[in-house]
Amino acid sequence: MFRLKKQDLDFDQDRVRLWTRKRRGGQLEGDWLPMPSGLRAGLLRWLEIRMKLPVRSDYVFVNVDEEGAHREYFLDRFSARRAFMQRMCKRIKIKPFGYHAIRHFTASHLYAKGVSVSVIQAILRHTNPNTTARYLRSLGIDPAIREALEQGIARPAEVISLEQKKLGDSMRG
Repeated sequence: MFRLKKQDLDFDQDRVRLWTRKRRGGQLEGDWLPMPSGLRAGLLRWLEIRMKLPVRSDYVFVNVDEEGAHREYFLDRFSARRAFMQRMCKRIKIKPFGYHAIRHFTASHLYAKGVSVSVIQAILRHTNPNTTARYLRSLGIDPAIREALEQGIARPAEVISLEQKKLGDSMRG
C-alpha cells in the first residue's frame, strides 16, 4: 500500500498493481489485480483531494497530517507503517487491528461465500496453492473438507417429507 504509485493505478482497465517481496529470492514483484468499484471510487476521491495539495511525490498515499509527531513528514510518502493502523483505528474509534487481519478477513469471508481456493489464492497473490490452503487452515478452515463434501455428493439429494417416511415405515412393519 505504501509503495503504491500513480503508475500502479490503471483506471481505464480498472486494475491496480500491488507489489511484494514475499517471493523466492526476495525481488520486488508486481501483480495486476482487478480494481473493485468501491476501491476505484475511493482512490479517485483520494486523488482528487491529493491533487489540491502541493504534493511532489509519485506515491499515491502521502502524509496529510500536519499535527503531532508526524508534522515533519507532511506531504511526504509514508515510509513507516508500524503505528499507522493503530492511529487510524483510534481516529475512527474502533478496536485496533493490523494489516494482516484484513487478509485474514478477506480469505475467510470469501471462503465462507463459497469462493474457490484457486480464486482466493489469486486474490491473496500466493504463487503456490498449498500456501493458500495452509493459510486457510491457520484460520480454522480446511479447504480439503469442503472439497471432499462437494465431491461426495455426486447427485442432488432427495427430499423426503415426514409423512412419506412414516407411511413407508408403517408399510414395512
